[in-house]
Amino acid sequence: MNNSANIVGCQPIIYRPSNTRLRIKTSSSQKHKAIFFDRDGTIIEDIGYLTHASNIRFLLGVEESIQMLQDKFLIIVVTNQSVVARGLINEHDLSRIHRSLVEHLYVKGANIDAIYSCPHHPDSGSPPYNIQCDGRKPQPGMLLRAATDFNIQLNQSYLIGDKLSDIHAGQRAEVCATILLKSPKMEVATTLEVRPTFFAQSLIEATKLVLEHSAA
Repeated sequence: MNNSANIVGCQPIIYRPSNTRLRIKTSSSQKHKAIFFDRDGTIIEDIGYLTHASNIRFLLGVEESIQMLQDKFLIIVVTNQSVVARGLINEHDLSRIHRSLVEHLYVKGANIDAIYSCPHHPDSGSPPYNIQCDGRKPQPGMLLRAATDFNIQLNQSYLIGDKLSDIHAGQRAEVCATILLKSPKMEVATTLEVRPTFFAQSLIEATKLVLEHSAA
């Protein structure tokens, strides 16, 4: 993690569905593995700033991928949401969006256990949101907080995202492997220091990579 004095601790917005399979502060003797999903560009279309649930568009294979993974892993979304810092929505609005997202997947048989959102941006908004925090990816704070909340073994967990900031956050949290989905930003990955463990053309391919890797 970056230890700069200018980076402060993140207070993420945490959405835990009523149907989550785990409650916070699970017994310390009970360890779990997780799949950390980015949100925009990974499970739903990245439209820029999502401000209303009616604009959610799920990407191909999301329900099937979660169904394939949920028996072996917790499903946790970690997402940068500077849309709050920018004043386009408030924390309550964001929770309503996430409730709609989770409920849509739940009726399809796909369970999300928690969503961690960083509402901060160092160059936008006003206090308390205009900060450089340890949660906004590429910082790993949201993953580390989830690991504490749910007793997650990060070295047995995976991260799937479509941006290099996702990959860097996963690496800083020392997850087992990171997977970068095909996107316009994928083309520059080979020229940068941040390299994912795997590349995938689709979420289904990423899911199969996780299952194969975890079984090896």
